[in-house]
Amino acid sequence: MKRLMILVVLLTLLVNSGFSQGKTEFTLQECVDYSIKNNPTLKNAWYNMEMAKNNKLSSWAGWLPRINGTVSTSRSEQNSTAEGYFVGNTYIPGGNINEEYDSYYAGLSASMNLIDAGVTYYTIKKARSDHDAQLANYNYQLQQTVLSIVERYYDLVKQQKILEAKQKAVERSEEQARRAQTMYELGATAKVDMYR
Repeated sequence: MKRLMILVVLLTLLVNSGFSQGKTEFTLQECVDYSIKNNPTLKNAWYNMEMAKNNKLSSWAGWLPRINGTVSTSRSEQNSTAEGYFVGNTYIPGGNINEEYDSYYAGLSASMNLIDAGVTYYTIKKARSDHDAQLANYNYQLQQTVLSIVERYYDLVKQQKILEAKQKAVERSEEQARRAQTMYELGATAKVDMYR
């Protein structure tokens, strides 16, 4: 029993130090704000909603024109050996001939999908539906988180009130036992009255 009490006290201290940073009482709104900010399920729903929002925007790309540009450059060298030859009585010796070539290319093309049998239209419609579904999921997760925190908050308040009532009952019982002991010691009551 003693180990259990020590464990409960240590866990309470750990929870309080991580959550409150020295604060011991929280309002319902502070608890709700903290859980909205730090709930991983809610964060995941938020990121899914944002991703669906971006997909909804990018789905319109099917109706926009596409422009492609290309630029390239190349350099080539050609080495060849020439033999000597005579021009009249004059001999012209051969040798190595180095030739360099540079080429440049630039191109631009544009295209636009005019007829796609409704594929783009239904892609946009699906992206809208996905976004709406993720938004609804986020709102559902938000409501569930808030509901859970409110239920737990009020359950904690209820348990604290029950604990206070039981502590007062124990104090009254202890006071009554002291009175019964005093009365027994004075001889005003029987020993049986002490155990009631």
